[in-house]
Amino acid sequence: MIPDVNLQWRLPALMISGACMICAAQAEEVVETCAQLESALREQLQALQSVTNETGVQAALSALSKAQQKLSELNERTDEKELWRYIDNTPGVKQPFITILEDTMVQLQRIEKANFFGSDELKRKLAPMTTQPRR
Repeated sequence: MIPDVNLQWRLPALMISGACMICAAQAEEVVETCAQLESALREQLQALQSVTNETGVQAALSALSKAQQKLSELNERTDEKELWRYIDNTPGVKQPFITILEDTMVQLQRIEKANFFGSDELKRKLAPMTTQPRR
């Protein structure tokens, strides 16, 4: 009986290819999550930009709720370390987030200076982003 010499290489090769397929699937998932995060942050920013007077507050609150719900769902199902590793190490990915977050801060400051356009509901909704933590 002649042993199948290739058999000793087949199992390790199959294991490696399986691991590569899992890594590729995880990478695709991180890319998709990153795109969803950027989209939800842009939606949030657009909602904030739409608040220009007291009458625009109600429409903005609805849009903010939707965007924040998406962000919350992403947060619950995302491996944060994996996502940040992707954002930090992939050329061209981090800068759009920085820009969105800078623009969001500008809008939050504008709305806060306008005393939330007289809306306590808007003030409560934005409190986690506008309230300074106590030290």
